Amino acid sequence: MKKFIFFLSFFLSAYAKAQSPLVKQWDYRFGGELYDYLNSFQQTNDGGYILGGYSSSGISGDKTQPSWGNLDFWVVKIDALGIKQWDKRFGAAGIDYLNALEQTADGGYILGGNSDSGVGGDKTQPSRGAVDYWIIKTDSLGN
Repeated sequence: MKKFIFFLSFFLSAYAKAQSPLVKQWDYRFGGELYDYLNSFQQTNDGGYILGGYSSSGISGDKTQPSWGNLDFWVVKIDALGIKQWDKRFGAAGIDYLNALEQTADGGYILGGNSDSGVGGDKTQPSRGAVDYWIIKTDSLGN
């Protein structure tokens, strides 16, 4: 029995030493001077990530385009190391919430959310009611 306990304790200590601790690879924050919310993200075909949410920030911090209204869709593309490649905002005069995004087969992105904005800014169709779906298709650079 003593040999078994010795072997078990030796095995467990060797196993514990062989396990390396989890090490954070990187972390970044993205935002402007006001409110910036992340709702969706996905790994992209190039190994980076596409991040999407909504923002009330103007040009400041990591945001490079002015706000159109109260809240706008805000999309940030980062590489595999977390370095920002580009960012885009889409919106109009009202409140525009980005809820989901996905990379498409052509390498672009489809963005989906809600909007109470009328025509203006980036929005080309009038509202049909209090709040509507708003879908946007972009190319691989967010245009």
